[in-house]
Amino acid sequence: MAKVNFIFFIAAVLACMVIYRPEWIANNKFIQELTDPDAIAILGVLLSVMTASTAGVLTSVTRFIKDNYSDSDSAKEAANELKSEIKNDMNIMFSGFLGSFAILFFIGMEPANIFVRSGLMALQVWVILLLFMCMYDIYRTACGVAEL
Repeated sequence: MAKVNFIFFIAAVLACMVIYRPEWIANNKFIQELTDPDAIAILGVLLSVMTASTAGVLTSVTRFIKDNYSDSDSAKEAANELKSEIKNDMNIMFSGFLGSFAILFFIGMEPANIFVRSGLMALQVWVILLLFMCMYDIYRTACGVAEL
């Protein structure tokens, strides 16, 4: 729940910045570099690495449950919940990647209105933050599985 609150808090802060001072985002060199078309290549690499890592975690969990708890319904249920959570994070990451692609397309059109430009840049920053939060969740889940 804390992750969700953090994501919404950042969205609210970015929205306030877009409304109150759009030039803070639109003219920020760091955010301009973060939202240029090269960002899609970085996001693609992150997505592919996380997909491969997630597949490894899911395979390990399935093998572990099958080898050690093949007749335990509670272990199978726990493993299914874990798989569902990881798959949900991967779906969010893939959707975020597609959303980033669309946002970068519109940023590439270089809108003249500063509110539109800063809004798109803020949205891209928020999507990148969401992707990193999903990666952290998968990492935390993988470390929890490794400790079993």
